[in-house]
Amino acid sequence: MKQFSFRLSHFFLLLFLLWSVPSVGQTRAFDSRVQSLLVIPTGTEQLRLYPYYHINSGEGLRISFDLMGDESTTLGYRLQHCDHDWLASPISPAEAVSGFLENEFDPPAISRATLVNYVHYELSLPNANCTPKLSGNYLMTVFDVYDPDETLLTIAFRVVAPLASLKGSQTSVTYEDIHGRHQQVNVEVDLKGLRILSPSEELTLVVGQNGRETEMRSLSRPSSIAGNTIVYDQHAGALFPATNVYRKAEMLSDSYNGMGVYRSYSRNGHYVMELYPDKNRAGLPYQFEQNNFGRRIIRTTDGANSATEGDYYEVIFSFESGKLPGPVVLSGEAFDFLPMSERELFYDASEQMYTRTLMMKQGYFNYLYILQTEDDNLLSRTALTEGNHYETENRYTVFLYAKTPADIYESLIAVLEVK
Repeated sequence: MKQFSFRLSHFFLLLFLLWSVPSVGQTRAFDSRVQSLLVIPTGTEQLRLYPYYHINSGEGLRISFDLMGDESTTLGYRLQHCDHDWLASPISPAEAVSGFLENEFDPPAISRATLVNYVHYELSLPNANCTPKLSGNYLMTVFDVYDPDETLLTIAFRVVAPLASLKGSQTSVTYEDIHGRHQQVNVEVDLKGLRILSPSEELTLVVGQNGRETEMRSLSRPSSIAGNTIVYDQHAGALFPATNVYRKAEMLSDSYNGMGVYRSYSRNGHYVMELYPDKNRAGLPYQFEQNNFGRRIIRTTDGANSATEGDYYEVIFSFESGKLPGPVVLSGEAFDFLPMSERELFYDASEQMYTRTLMMKQGYFNYLYILQTEDDNLLSRTALTEGNHYETENRYTVFLYAKTPADIYESLIAVLEVK
């Protein structure tokens, strides 16, 4: 990896980005060539569905993705510090990051012995040229160094500097219903002597479900305060739709049909994997299965290096359902970074079926069918497609942010995984 020249035009571009980063800090591809994105925590054995690491701990992140095609190019990246709502912090990138303001990805690798050509990119953070030095949220912008004004990809992650501690619990006894369609996360904060005069104004709890940035709740008004202990429960807790167990499929080889694959065949120079049709689970009773929380694993048994020898298949999804009052999209780690237009299924009224065909890399993946509603009602996203069952095993992540009147930026001072 090497830094490249920081042109004057880039300086003004960074000043513009400082004040114009969008409030939605989703990891998102802006180019259809970007596929198979993974952001994996390193230096820890803990399952972390949201990408974050503890500062100065030996932990970090490993970012990887493919650019479809056989044209290799040099990719650059820059980081922007943000608050919990993904608004740009009023500090310069140089104040938040040590090293160079713009850097390059590691040299890419070309796919080998695959029917579908792609170029594989990887990057580790922190690294010798780029190290976040403040806690908080960061948004990485990825671009072609020969066209730096065009964003290929944004990647959201967090850096934690632990100054407080958290305890939390998940319950189906909620302020909305009891053993019904919701789950609630209650949290207790121990400030450990940290000087906070007004918790409602200086602290923000953000709780997320199964690694999805679109499934997060911000809490600022605690239910009780007693010295260094601050509690968020009852009506001050974080309420979520209970959802359902993620569906799953596995495609490890073109020599046999993996889990969830109905049939496979060759077409137009590549393989097609047709999944079994999925039934609409709304109204069906809950069936226990181990939940893997929407995760994706890149893996092939046809080669030694899955990153560059894993092939891409044309995967056909089918969702049996009557017409629903809004677009139906695929959700899960394999899909959430894609533009909505690439995740949306098409409805066939004659077949009473939603379908979508996507190019996907070999491996294992989870998915749900999500309804997009105009009012953005979180409960209805799964109510009419998957159902919401209090028994569902979900994983919740709690982030605690602090910003006192003396602070310029918002710090991330604690994190908790709630099983």
